[in-house]
Amino acid sequence: MADHSVAGSVDSNELAGMYHALLMNGGEKWIPTSVGLATIPFIVHPIDTGVHKLLDFAIRPYVKRAICSSKEAASLGLDMCEVTWDD
Repeated sequence: MADHSVAGSVDSNELAGMYHALLMNGGEKWIPTSVGLATIPFIVHPIDTGVHKLLDFAIRPYVKRAICSSKEAASLGLDMCEVTWDD
């Protein structure tokens, strides 16, 4: 039978041995933590976008109405009184 292995490749038994060694050396604690920390950059933007949409829908129109309805706010030229969140 011909040997079809690639030089420098790792077979499944070797991978299983490495995984077992990681777990035996405290990897059961730091592997999930590392994966969790590595996912943070990927979840920040969707959460931020969701919070902005929630605020645009539920809170900002009422705050704008309460603040910008006064004559003092209109005379100050507040930017929030110019913006609409009805998109």
